[in-house]
Amino acid sequence: VRGGESMSGCSNTETVARVAAMMREKDTRLVTIVAADDGEGTAELIYIMDRRGELIKLRVRCRWDEELESLSPEYKGAENMEREMMDLLGLSFQGVQGGLFLGPGGQPPLRTQGE
Repeated sequence: VRGGESMSGCSNTETVARVAAMMREKDTRLVTIVAADDGEGTAELIYIMDRRGELIKLRVRCRWDEELESLSPEYKGAENMEREMMDLLGLSFQGVQGGLFLGPGGQPPLRTQGE
């Protein structure tokens, strides 16, 4: 698989709009969404798309208290990915309920303690 374009430094709303537009293009699909605690008080999300064998990575950083726009209205398969990030990292997505893995009130296990 060839390396594709990469976009970073934009807001979550811009990234979700870009991903949704790409998904409407022929032969473009969402592969996965990866999220990590960057250890500096913010999270980094990477949306990975496949367009005819070319991987495209769209990156965004967000604050922990920021409610992120969900991709699930455009792509139902994204909801479980977002729910996983909610449970494991404590992120919040508009209109998406957590609880896929953890019950309410627990410390997100993949997030740096104290944030």
